[in-house]
Amino acid sequence: MSISKLDSENVKKVEEEGIHSFLEFDGQILLSTIMPDKLLTEETFDFTVGFAKKGGFDGVIGWDMPIYVDYPKALNLSNLIKATLLTIRYVEEGIPTIPLLKGGDPSEMALHAEWLEKMAFRRARGIRRTYRGIRYSGGEI
Repeated sequence: MSISKLDSENVKKVEEEGIHSFLEFDGQILLSTIMPDKLLTEETFDFTVGFAKKGGFDGVIGWDMPIYVDYPKALNLSNLIKATLLTIRYVEEGIPTIPLLKGGDPSEMALHAEWLEKMAFRRARGIRRTYRGIRYSGGEI
């Protein structure tokens, strides 16, 4: 299901009925916030927290931020920090969270995996090992 407007009729129905009733599905349902970059704002994040709780989602995918191979390194790192801090906020809100690994190059991915691992997302450890020793245009991890 795609919700493109925060005040849409579908949003209201999900908040009233719950996502499981709305979709007539008893399995696990996660809320993903992969969306156009211009919508990745604090307001949208706050909406997402409330929507995940009111809608009865079983969990969320960690917060996304724009990180691209052709972005300046400083911008990517700033956005990695924001994505990580907002993912932590999901956890602090008591919402089961599957982290979203981000990075514009292997070193950024390894760094983000390390942060996620330190936040107790244990499976990130294997991801970080995957990127060690990889050569890329900026050097080697």
